[in-house]
Amino acid sequence: GRYSYRDSEGGGRNERSRSRSSRMTIEDMVYRNSVRIAGSRMIPTVTRATLELEHENYWYQGQNRGSVTRRDTFTMSLINEKKDVRFKPFAHYSASNDDAHPGLDHQARAGVRGPVTENLDFLGDAGYYWQTGRRDSHTSFLWRIRFDHTPGPLSGQSLEYGQTVTRPERDLNEYIAYRYYHLL
Repeated sequence: GRYSYRDSEGGGRNERSRSRSSRMTIEDMVYRNSVRIAGSRMIPTVTRATLELEHENYWYQGQNRGSVTRRDTFTMSLINEKKDVRFKPFAHYSASNDDAHPGLDHQARAGVRGPVTENLDFLGDAGYYWQTGRRDSHTSFLWRIRFDHTPGPLSGQSLEYGQTVTRPERDLNEYIAYRYYHLL
């Protein structure tokens, strides 16, 4: 499995909500095990169809506090792979269920991705989020724009701006993210 470590009081995403004197302790550790199976096939329109099932388990070092301990996700994607199309269209659908919330969370997105230059790629998509099986369900529009810059084989960076629904809190979040990596 793949193990992730995060601060259980917001996942490290909103450090301003914590006091300056509070620090992450061993009681705040969250362990995650993820098992995933995926299959894909090229369909006649030079489009790759992919189906994926994922099961995740979470263990909390400290108190559980009513948090998610299990999540199951189904994902279906269609990605155009025609060689003569610069910006390739794609569509993505996912449905997930966890043990802390009844019902299903759904996301549907469509967009394009492709090269702007030899070292700069673009991804843009828009979509919709909705819930089923709950009395207090809500819906939201989702979107993102991302540029990936890879100046060489060992390093890269990306800039992303978008709006998404957070997991497991289900808050609507407008964000901007910069990522840099370098392989040693």
